[in-house]
Amino acid sequence: MTYLILAFIAVIILLTGALIIAIEVAKSSNKKMKEAEEVAQYAIDALRRHGIYQSKREEAQKNADEKKETLHTGDTAIDFNNSLGVLHGAGKNGGG
Repeated sequence: MTYLILAFIAVIILLTGALIIAIEVAKSSNKKMKEAEEVAQYAIDALRRHGIYQSKREEAQKNADEKKETLHTGDTAIDFNNSLGVLHGAGKNGGG
C-alpha cells in the first residue's frame, strides 16, 4: 500500500512538472508570436510608406514631363527663354 501511495505521489509530481514545462513553452511561443507580429506590422507600414513615396514620385515625374512638353515649342529661342523662365522661377521659389 505504501508503494502505491508513493507511486501516486510520484505521478502527481511528474504531471505537475510536465504542466510547468508546458506553461513555460506556451509563454515563450506567445512572446515569439508577438515579436513576429510587431516585425510584420513594421514591414507592412514600411511597404505602405514606400508605396506612397513611389506614387508621389511618379506624379512628380508626370508633372515634370507635362511641364517639359509645354515648354518645347520647336522654336529654339522660345524654348531657351521658357527654360530660363522656369529656372528663374525655381530660384525665386526655393527650388520647387
